Amino acid sequence: MINCFLSLGSNLGDCVGNLKRAKNRLVELGVEIVEESSIYESEPVVDCPEDASQPWFLNQVIKIETKIVPQDLLKICKKIEEELGRESKKTLEQNNFLDKDGKRRYFPREIDIDILIYGEEKINDPNLKIPHPRLKERKFVLMPLAEIDKEYAPLLRACLDSATVRLL
Repeated sequence: MINCFLSLGSNLGDCVGNLKRAKNRLVELGVEIVEESSIYESEPVVDCPEDASQPWFLNQVIKIETKIVPQDLLKICKKIEEELGRESKKTLEQNNFLDKDGKRRYFPREIDIDILIYGEEKINDPNLKIPHPRLKERKFVLMPLAEIDKEYAPLLRACLDSATVRLL
């Protein structure tokens, strides 16, 4: 079994319920959750001032044990996001929520599930990067991660992110 960390985030609808439903679906699809952080509230990351009005996020990090290979774990995460109502790329394009690369990064969502760390793996594929490329830059990820694994506390202390993140 490989130890992994996943980040969960939600800022639309029943956010606490969305986190719970995502965790339940992960378990149903063969992922063993061994530890959960507290739930944190964080201001949204935005690209432009008009996006600053979106609701704050609820964030949580979970530690899992799995034999599922990273690419299949990513498919499971994307499937759950879709099941819980995450918008399609077409809808995002219509609402002008795409970045300069044609991808949507910062937008309201029912659920977002990111693979932060997958054992000692380092992957740099177009659709999957492990460790997560912005892990060290995001206090809303590092606070719950350091809560459940003290090994990541130095990354949190070194993080320059000035966004507000607090326990729910």
